[in-house]
Amino acid sequence: MANPVILAAKLQLKRNELTSVKNKLKELFSKRDELAASVEGVETEEDLQVIETQADEIDAEIEENEKEKTKLEQLIEGIEKDIAELSYKKPEGGNR
Repeated sequence: MANPVILAAKLQLKRNELTSVKNKLKELFSKRDELAASVEGVETEEDLQVIETQADEIDAEIEENEKEKTKLEQLIEGIEKDIAELSYKKPEGGNR
């Protein structure tokens, strides 16, 4: 049987990881918005190509972080479910 104290600690660690991933996503979306705004000032094809490359890199990072976010959310949900199940179980042999 899983130890509820260990599960609670694991839950907190995963929540902290999730917060970090969400913060990273905010940063990436902000960078993407800045990049999109810089397109209007492009004067050469080379500049546009540089922006396109940067945008592709940012989009790849966003996709990677979105996958990690989903994975962490699922792990957190599973741990919360395990903790809830443990709290509903009655200890055995409690009659004295």
